[in-house]
Amino acid sequence: MSGKLYVGNIPDDTREGELEDKFSKYGKISSVWLARNPPGFAFVTFSDVRDAEDAMADMNDRDFLGRRIRVEMSRERRDRDRDRDRDRGRGRDRYDDRGGRGGGRFPRH
Repeated sequence: MSGKLYVGNIPDDTREGELEDKFSKYGKISSVWLARNPPGFAFVTFSDVRDAEDAMADMNDRDFLGRRIRVEMSRERRDRDRDRDRDRGRGRDRYDDRGGRGGGRFPRH
């Protein structure tokens, strides 16, 4: 079972290699995803969840490139978040089932 860590409060100019160098001492990393817009956080995924737990315990609230970082186990996206992403793009300019325009929940009178 893999372990995915959220790494927050990292400097905006952080490079993937810097994260890999710092976290690879805890175990085999299967991926690093670095946010760019907005910057300041990343996800580091370990092949083994125990390695991720070790990294989290040791690295949370530690200095990384001059910033105190937050490291925690990544949580699965909740259904509400998935629904919001799926519904994104359904705007007021689409025709609704009443033949009119809009996205409102209440019928027009």
